[in-house]
Amino acid sequence: MKRARSNRSGFEQRLLKTLRALAVPPGERLAVAFSGGSDSLALAAALARIAPILRLELLLVHVDHRLRANSQKDAESCRKLADELGLPIEVVALEPGLHDRTTGIGLEEAARRERYLALANAAVGFGSPTLLLAHQANDQAETVLLHLFRGSGLDGLAGMRPKETRRIPWWESDRNSAIELNLVRPLLSESKKEIEAFIERIGLQPAEDETNQSIDFDRNWVRLEVLPVVLDRWPAAIETLRRSSEAIGHDSRFLDELTASALDAGLADDRTLCTYALREMHSSLRFRVLRRWITSLEIEDVGFDGVDRLSELVLSQDETRRVELGGGIDAVLADGQLTTFGAMCQTAAGTFPMDVAAGGIAWDIAVSNEIGPEDVVVSVPSDVEPQVRTVRNGDRWFGTQRPVTEDLRHSGVHPLIRGSLLAVATDTGVLLIPAIYPTIRSGGFIGPDKKVGVRWSKRS
Repeated sequence: MKRARSNRSGFEQRLLKTLRALAVPPGERLAVAFSGGSDSLALAAALARIAPILRLELLLVHVDHRLRANSQKDAESCRKLADELGLPIEVVALEPGLHDRTTGIGLEEAARRERYLALANAAVGFGSPTLLLAHQANDQAETVLLHLFRGSGLDGLAGMRPKETRRIPWWESDRNSAIELNLVRPLLSESKKEIEAFIERIGLQPAEDETNQSIDFDRNWVRLEVLPVVLDRWPAAIETLRRSSEAIGHDSRFLDELTASALDAGLADDRTLCTYALREMHSSLRFRVLRRWITSLEIEDVGFDGVDRLSELVLSQDETRRVELGGGIDAVLADGQLTTFGAMCQTAAGTFPMDVAAGGIAWDIAVSNEIGPEDVVVSVPSDVEPQVRTVRNGDRWFGTQRPVTEDLRHSGVHPLIRGSLLAVATDTGVLLIPAIYPTIRSGGFIGPDKKVGVRWSKRS
């Protein structure tokens, strides 16, 4: 008996096969990013036809950036297309004034971030753990070229992944309010020509965004100015770039696994990183581990130079240096561990009386002529009134020529912490450093002296 031949197109058959390969489970709710252009229209139309097979519930989500006067007209066109496909649609209009809200990043990136956030919120509202995106082979080629021009390294040359889990918003440090979403790109192997041929066969007219023709945006410039020249020379360049990104992606994922394993092995509960293990690593793996560690600190977009400087610090074992990572965060070495200066100060401030600005914990230090049982008693020349200040370079113990830093070094106080310690001092020398009392105290004084009490406590 002959099996009945399917009336689904090759495009639909490939999409069905891809969704199964990407482990999209039957009966799933799926949110679909829908601009109304040919790519998202092809994805939505093909999904509508195969949805009964996988028992999928679909929601199209259109984001109106409100950057153009006729953007509402485009949104209405998307509603009509959704109606023709028999699919529900949610139109999300962003707050006006995206230009004004953009600080430190370009308009293209700002629009991308707000679009992803709107799409993620719509997916969550629909009860979908997954967002489908209509990126195709030409988009992948553009992405690879853009990353090549920007020096993104191996991960960038791997391009977009067919499936990934993304934290949105990824650009903010607050993880509590973030959305974890599966991003699925089932059309990455489809060319623009194949997509347009499918659209023509089903007889639908896509809504075209006029900003797609503006070469003011980097991606459009690559699409309109660079790729045509490349394709004129190498007609198969789109497919070649796709295969290359796929091969690089395999290597990148393998290195990701090695990196995650190496990071876990060297990472302590307080997020410090063992430098001994780092020094023993191959430079390539060390670079990736350091970059992953920086990312774990919620620092975005650290360039190669920053990671290189951090690697040099690890190899040098120089505890007197700081490496700026961005966002006001500096990396330092302490007792064979890589940490941040802020974290080191915070840890020290839990034990040592430190300058409030450096330690983040306020201390009350009182010096009194009336000595109580809780006071530490210090001998002071009769004509001297002690003051409380931070330790300074060149400080010596009162009545001696012994450098304060020498005793601090012998007591294991980190060199970058020394200048943040609070001291009881006079104009001519240090009397007492509460942080390391009673290990280090000044010697006796020549001539008549008086007794004063020193008391310190954390401010509540």
